[in-house]
Amino acid sequence: MARAKRDVMKALADARPEALDPERLAGSPRQQRDLEQIISAAITPARPRSVRRWLPVGAVGAVAAVAAGIVLFAPTQPSFPDVNRVLVDAANKLVEPGPEGTYWETKTRHSSTWPVAAGDRRFALVIEEEREVSLGRKPESKSRAVSGLNAVTRPRTLADEQAWRAAGTPASAQLLSDVGVREGAVALGQRPPAIKPLPWLSGREDHAGLPKDADGLRRHLTERYREEAGAGTVSDAWLVDRARELITSPVAKETRAAAYEVIAGTAGVRSLGERADPLGRKGNAIALPTRRDDALGLVEQQLIIDPGTGLPLASQEVLVVPGASAASVGLAAGDIVRSETLLGLGWTDQQRDIPGAIGPR
Repeated sequence: MARAKRDVMKALADARPEALDPERLAGSPRQQRDLEQIISAAITPARPRSVRRWLPVGAVGAVAAVAAGIVLFAPTQPSFPDVNRVLVDAANKLVEPGPEGTYWETKTRHSSTWPVAAGDRRFALVIEEEREVSLGRKPESKSRAVSGLNAVTRPRTLADEQAWRAAGTPASAQLLSDVGVREGAVALGQRPPAIKPLPWLSGREDHAGLPKDADGLRRHLTERYREEAGAGTVSDAWLVDRARELITSPVAKETRAAAYEVIAGTAGVRSLGERADPLGRKGNAIALPTRRDDALGLVEQQLIIDPGTGLPLASQEVLVVPGASAASVGLAAGDIVRSETLLGLGWTDQQRDIPGAIGPR
C-alpha cells in the first residue's frame, strides 16, 4: 500500500512542468516570426484569451457544467472572513468530477513575469502558455504533459516594450537574478507546443489508498519529502504545494478534503475575502506562506477557491517585497507575477491531437 500511495504522488510530480526552461525557449525557429505583431498586440494590461470549450456555461452560481467528461466551473460569490471556515466549506462542497474514464485530464493557463536584460537595457517579460496533462489508467494509455499551447513571450508593459525597442528589438534577453548570475536566455515571440511522456496511473484503488484524514495525509507527505530529500524539515511552502496538487488530482473526495485541512493547519494561512481570478471568475481567496524567489524577491502565494464546487479556480503569486532585479524593471509590491488558472479537469476517454507539437506522440 505504501508503494500505491507513492504512485499517484510520483505521477503528479512528473506531470508538474518546470516554470521556465530557457534553453527550450531560446533559439526557436519561430521566435522571430510575427514578433512585431505579437508585441504590439499583446502588451499588459490585456485580459487572457479565453478558451471557449472550457469556459463556464450557464448562469453564475451554477454548480458545474460537464462537457466531454470535463468539469467546468461557474463560481458563486459569497465571502467568508475566517480562513478555517473558507477551507472547511470548500472541503464540504467538493464534488466528484463524473464517471471514471481512460485519462485524468487537467487544463491550465499559466503566466509568469521575469526581469531580463538586453545590452544596457532592463525590462520585464511575461511568458504565457496553456498546459494539458492527461494521466492514463492503464500501461497502454499514453500519459503525457503538453506545454506551450498558445505560448507567447512579450514585454509586460508599454514601458517594457519601449526598453526592448531601445535595446534593438532583440529576439532574446538574459534572465536576471538577485543571487549570482542566472544562466539562460528567454526568447521573445511564439513557440511551438511540446509533449512530454509521463508514467501511467496504477488504477483507482491506488488513489483510494492515500490517507483520507489530515493527520495521516500530513504524515504521508512528510514521509515522501524525507524519501526525496533524505533529511531535513519539511517547509510549509512545500507541504502546501503538495496538498494543493492533490486537490486537483484523481484521488478520493475525502483525500481532497484532508488536503484542505492540511492547508488550514499551516501557519500563516489567512483569508483574503472575495477575489477574481485571471479570467475574472470570483471566488474565496486565501493567502499561503510567503517564499523567497531569486529573480523576484519575497512573494506570497494566493489560492482562489470556487465556493460552489470547492475546487480551486486559480493560484497566483503576488510580490510582497521586490528584490533588486524586480525593482530595476519597475515591478512593485502588489503586482501579480505568476498565475496558474484552472480551465477544466476530469475524466475523459480521448487525448486531442496537438498539431506542430515537439516530442513523442
